[in-house]
Amino acid sequence: RRLQLLAVLARAPNVLILDEPTNDLDLPTIGALEQFLHESFGGVLLCVSHDRAFVERTCTDGVLAFMGDGRVVPMEGGYSAYLDALKEAEGAARREAEADRRAKADAAAAAVASAAIADRPTAKAVKLSFKESREWETIEADVNALRAELAAAERAFAKACAGTDGTDHVLVAELSA
Repeated sequence: RRLQLLAVLARAPNVLILDEPTNDLDLPTIGALEQFLHESFGGVLLCVSHDRAFVERTCTDGVLAFMGDGRVVPMEGGYSAYLDALKEAEGAARREAEADRRAKADAAAAAVASAAIADRPTAKAVKLSFKESREWETIEADVNALRAELAAAERAFAKACAGTDGTDHVLVAELSA
């Protein structure tokens, strides 16, 4: 295999297609191949490999990223840039789903509140006591403050989960309490 690879590389090809090139090579040969591809090879390299370190060291100009939805997207940078973009896309999808869920919950709560107000009997007006009227004046501000506090807690929880990939169970438990 090493001799075949050397014969191909000696011909100075413009396009090089490698399918799992590290499977049958020893470590010194892999190192020499990486060095040649990174420093001396000026053509197009199409490399399919499960050896993440090899791909990261040889494919530094760009990768074709196979997205989960069937798309193939050219990306600048190496394999690490692909992983970062994939994490960002997953995070954006998660944030969008959470925003949709919150919007639906808010709409449902508003519908329930308006239905409750509509169902109230209007024949008899209820007179509030002095204390109840004072509480009624501040209730909207109190509810808004609690909503802001809840949103801050949810952001802290999401940040803790995202920053630790959900593995810091102690922190998650503290924020959940």
